[in-house]
Amino acid sequence: MFFQTDTSLMHSIAFHTQYYDTRNLTYLYYIVSYSLGSNKSKQIIPDMEAYAAGYSTVFGELPFELCQPSQGTIPSDLLGTYFRSGPAMFSAGAVVPPLKSIVQPKQPPAPDGTDKDRMVKHPFDGDGAILGVTFSGDGTASARFRYVRTAGMTKERKKGMKLYNAMETSRGEGVKSGIEQGNDFPVPMFKHHLQPGLNKSRKNTSNTRSIYWSKKLITLWEGGLPYKLDALGLSTEGRSQLGGVLRETDPFSGSAVYDSKKDLMLFYSNKQDGGSSELTLYEFNAKFRVKSSNEFKLPGFALISGFTATEKYALFVQPPVSTNGMSFMLSKEPSKSLKVDKGPAVSFNGMNVVDYDLFDVLVDADGMLIQCCIENVLTTRFSLLHLSYT
Repeated sequence: MFFQTDTSLMHSIAFHTQYYDTRNLTYLYYIVSYSLGSNKSKQIIPDMEAYAAGYSTVFGELPFELCQPSQGTIPSDLLGTYFRSGPAMFSAGAVVPPLKSIVQPKQPPAPDGTDKDRMVKHPFDGDGAILGVTFSGDGTASARFRYVRTAGMTKERKKGMKLYNAMETSRGEGVKSGIEQGNDFPVPMFKHHLQPGLNKSRKNTSNTRSIYWSKKLITLWEGGLPYKLDALGLSTEGRSQLGGVLRETDPFSGSAVYDSKKDLMLFYSNKQDGGSSELTLYEFNAKFRVKSSNEFKLPGFALISGFTATEKYALFVQPPVSTNGMSFMLSKEPSKSLKVDKGPAVSFNGMNVVDYDLFDVLVDADGMLIQCCIENVLTTRFSLLHLSYT
């Protein structure tokens, strides 16, 4: 079962988090906001310097280290491991290969900003890394931090230079450059051109999320396959097709949702095309085996990032993005192929964003959505997708 609720933002636009009441079509709460069509509207500028400090290259890894809390104490009954992943290498080749490696880069690592040819043009394109913090149940904790050894990261590490730039025509330093389009459309995309070689030249950064399920640790990037890691040492074992569920060329989830009542983990796969998209919703049981998979045809070019679930439905937010068919087939620049219907994307500090994350929902007795929390800058319209699962 699939249906969608189309909504319009007529009075307010919000940066960061806001709650949306689907019954009254009103926003209940928002942070850093301003009103449209009001003489009293005031735009609040966030501290971008503080925000950018979170996107600095980590030039060293941490095999193992005992941790001490900076304040307070660790509860003595806290037992388990916390995993977190995200982009951490923004200057290519920041971690050199071992000395025993036959291939060594010609140039040493470059600090952020010193060599623009080695820098990614958007922090979301940085190579993924994973942090693991283990609480031993006796008031102590240990940590380790390692980069995910993706194929792209390994190649750039050996060369000491940035090799992947196929998507960067839409990820420039801003609209002021006059050539690049700024932050208008998020990556990854499943594909943006009919030339297979061009799509293969994108780098699977595996930097979106880490999921530990059925004693298996994987990192995600929704434009390609997940990577499997050793949960103890955080060493990379390689790309995973999840026991043959995925094909070599399939995209996979950027996030997962745990169904605690059924003890299932939900993932999705989003195959984007010029006129429509195909979303597959997977349910994996406690042994990481597919319990069910359901395919849904979505209208337009579905840019989806994250989802949540109720007892009956998986909920996605889809902005109204469409493609120019001829441009999609011929242009090598994704920003020239896509557009936001009925108006441009919201502009915030020179950045145009059409991406969403949806979480924290309230439903009625029938499992229908009453209120939801949406994170990231919004366009003027979006659709709430209700996809049923077993």
